[in-house]
Amino acid sequence: DTESQTAVYRRWAAERRVGGLVLLDLTVDDVRPQLVAGLRIPAVVLGSHGNPMPLTSVWVDDHTAMISILRHLAGLGHRRIGHVSGIAAYQHTQRRLQAVADVRDSLGIEVTSIATDYSDAQGASATRSLLEAADPRHTAIIYDSDVMAVAGLGVATEMGIPVPGKVSMVSFDDSVLATMAHPPLTALTRDTFALGTLTAGELIREMTERAEPRFVQAPTPELVVRQSTAAPETGE
Repeated sequence: DTESQTAVYRRWAAERRVGGLVLLDLTVDDVRPQLVAGLRIPAVVLGSHGNPMPLTSVWVDDHTAMISILRHLAGLGHRRIGHVSGIAAYQHTQRRLQAVADVRDSLGIEVTSIATDYSDAQGASATRSLLEAADPRHTAIIYDSDVMAVAGLGVATEMGIPVPGKVSMVSFDDSVLATMAHPPLTALTRDTFALGTLTAGELIREMTERAEPRFVQAPTPELVVRQSTAAPETGE
């Protein structure tokens, strides 16, 4: 939790045990960037909102990425969409939810979001809830991680609901899991190695130059369409 992390950062600073660190999964009103900046530990935030903060930030436009998924599904004819989201307190989760709110009316879609802890168990449970809702039923589901998407695909198979015949599925993350699933999952893909290299480069810059914070935008993930999405059945 935040309190225990704060204690660790203070100890590291006092003992000079680390030359730099990367902060992940910022929450809404996260105190860590200001704390770390005050402790003068060179640091980079990965996955922030891209707005000014006291540390250098490498960020990804989750808002635009989510809109690309919604437009793909709406273009296929889906109007009732489920969203198995991640931890609601995370900033990147809030940006994805905001994207849904921003385009829901213009695309003519209804989206039901269920927050989870990103685990396969909660992803499966959320999928079951969405697929059991019958009036009207969801014809597509978006998952905030590949692990939850694969778990959801397993639930659909168990319930005898064909993908994409009865329900389309999209993963916000791409991976070997997504490509090896049956059917292979439509997913947002990015060069994860390049993202890590970019983040490491910015951290080295902070460690060696003690430079002023800057905001570096990584490439927005691109939607790769595979066999898990299709137009809903007539009348759905």
